[in-house]
Amino acid sequence: MNEASHDDLPTLPSDSGVFLALDIGGTKIAGGIVNAEGGLLKRATVPTEAAQGPDRIIASASKLARDLLQSHQRVSPIPVVALGVGSVGQIDFASGRVVLATSALPGWAGTCLKRALGTELGLPTFVENDANAAAYGEYRAGVARGYRHVVCLTLGTGIGGGVIADGQLLRGATGGAAELGHVAVELNGELCPCGRRGCLEAYSSGSALLRYANDRLESLRAGTASELAGYSSLTGAIIFDAAARGDQLAQDIVERFSRYLAAGLVSFQFAFDPECIVLGGGVSSVGELLLEGIRRALPEQDRHIRLLLASLGNDAGLIGAALLARDSL
Repeated sequence: MNEASHDDLPTLPSDSGVFLALDIGGTKIAGGIVNAEGGLLKRATVPTEAAQGPDRIIASASKLARDLLQSHQRVSPIPVVALGVGSVGQIDFASGRVVLATSALPGWAGTCLKRALGTELGLPTFVENDANAAAYGEYRAGVARGYRHVVCLTLGTGIGGGVIADGQLLRGATGGAAELGHVAVELNGELCPCGRRGCLEAYSSGSALLRYANDRLESLRAGTASELAGYSSLTGAIIFDAAARGDQLAQDIVERFSRYLAAGLVSFQFAFDPECIVLGGGVSSVGELLLEGIRRALPEQDRHIRLLLASLGNDAGLIGAALLARDSL
């Protein structure tokens, strides 16, 4: 492993302050208190209630943050010095405004989280896209610590991406860089939730894996020999485990999923020249089975790509948002 240090990046003594963090997703808002080393001291969640609109989301996030602040202040004299926020959507980091958002959060585009939450909580506030925040968490406190050139993919309902280039988050002109799930892997292919066709997300997200599996099962005659037919509801773990046990249908599904994901990873390796590619999100919970499938699908000349499984789990976004606030102060 590359042993390059982060001595050029700012750090704080462990007793000089802690950080409040929020991770605003389509179904839930997570909040936490994070220390200067990236340790998660306290965590809580509330429903996003996205259908109620941006004002309700801001109100829920604010209440969650205040509750965490008060809980921390009751047990510790160490001050909370800043707020870091990760949110779905394209984020302009300088202004803390949501530039673009999907239908998962209706009306979310145009919301200025930095102003709304910073004013409400009275803290310096820094806002980043949630996948970028997760990538930063893995880079600063997770499996990619020690590297300076990192690509992170979050394989969940969709596919999120984050790129660290020479120790800095790659954001682009308007915060829209590293939307890696929307790199085309099949021209005029499957329809993606973004409205385009052939995106990696349409082939190698958790949703795509389950959709393809269910479509294959429906197309087969009743009584198929596949063990997948015995489940009323499939998960990624069920499919990968069945494939590992030799189930032919499951193997076909995993092969298709892995083939498209490998194609995306090769493109990212050429585009960004990372030292490692980190795979996180719900699909990554299958662990080595995921990596084995990808390695089989990679062309021989590309099997040097260093693949790592994310280590911070669902807390990567919270920890990354907090450490971005720390390093931005």
